[in-house]
Amino acid sequence: MTEKKSTGIMILLVTFFLFTSFLYMACKSEKSSEEEDGIFINVYKQEIPSTRFIGKKGYTWDDWFSNGWFWELFEFVTEDFQKEYEDYGAFLGLYKFEKDGSYEYYIGMLLPEDTIVPKDYEYIDFPESSLGVAWAYGSLEKVHTMTLLAKEHLEKEGFEIITEEDGAFWCIERCAYPRYTDPDEKGNIIIDYCYFVE
Repeated sequence: MTEKKSTGIMILLVTFFLFTSFLYMACKSEKSSEEEDGIFINVYKQEIPSTRFIGKKGYTWDDWFSNGWFWELFEFVTEDFQKEYEDYGAFLGLYKFEKDGSYEYYIGMLLPEDTIVPKDYEYIDFPESSLGVAWAYGSLEKVHTMTLLAKEHLEKEGFEIITEEDGAFWCIERCAYPRYTDPDEKGNIIIDYCYFVE
């Protein structure tokens, strides 16, 4: 990736997230019921290479943008990785749901499997995998409440969600360019909910 291209994408993504954070707070009370309904408009299976998720737990999205952490990680996106994984560079929320309903939540990015982990970051390695992907379409407020609804929707579509021996399972909340960053004429966006599937 050229420096000019990577810089342009990062500036666009960071600008959008800062703008939508402000817009959400300013316009929350003005959302119509139609905008907030939220629907799933696309479901598919995606094959991804072995990856290393690098991120942090216990911080907010505002923390990530104000500290420039996404920018630090974006520098590890290689040209080969771009060819292997079409949604490279997307900002992620990563859930680990436990059997009892509790969960851990990380924010970060999927990167090449051999990426050196920077100081003060955590990492989780995922093998070559299949993802069941559901696109949630609606207002910014609504789509971020559809995490477990996406799991139900995928299961109804015939996907078998992989669970660990203790009953835990993972969900990737993927904010991908441009479907998340570029609202349509109604002001709605698309967020990807990705579950590891058989």
